Amino acid sequence: MRLLRRLQQRIRARYELARARQFFRGISDHELIGRYCGLALIPFTICICTGHMNTYATNRVQNELARRGK
Repeated sequence: MRLLRRLQQRIRARYELARARQFFRGISDHELIGRYCGLALIPFTICICTGHMNTYATNRVQNELARRGK
């Protein structure tokens, strides 16, 4: 129970600190949400593009090996 209470206090403190920074910088909620979504979009895009390129390269190699084997 103490652990959960401590975690709840830490989360609340972090939230209050984030709200205070947001107020201090004059950032509204939708701007903050937009920034976080933008930051989350960059790694997501890189992972998706890299995954597709990796699959594409693997398929090209397999096709070339299959073609040479014939």
